[in-house]
Amino acid sequence: MFLGEVNLAPAAGITPFHPSVSADEIRRTHEKKLQRMAALRAAMRAMLVDSARSLDSVPPDEQVAVGLSLFYWTWEKREGLPAQIVMHAQRKGLLKSVTAEQAPIASEEY
Repeated sequence: MFLGEVNLAPAAGITPFHPSVSADEIRRTHEKKLQRMAALRAAMRAMLVDSARSLDSVPPDEQVAVGLSLFYWTWEKREGLPAQIVMHAQRKGLLKSVTAEQAPIASEEY
């Protein structure tokens, strides 16, 4: 299992020099994160396949998993965005896959 935390669209938080977040900043941050979700999912799939190929000591019937928690500011809109994504598959299925898109990967979003 590999775990991590990612912020898809870093934005300025509330500081003494930036005391509030405008409606436009909230909208733009949300749009950026929605647009980047497909690339994030594709990168996670590729990471899962690549890691299965390099984990020689893991038996073929064992599961390999990648989990990411997504970072959000309290002021952000979260509609359509998960808090966490977990992808997993049996190592032997990943090894047989020619591409990450073809791999038999299960994905859950919370």
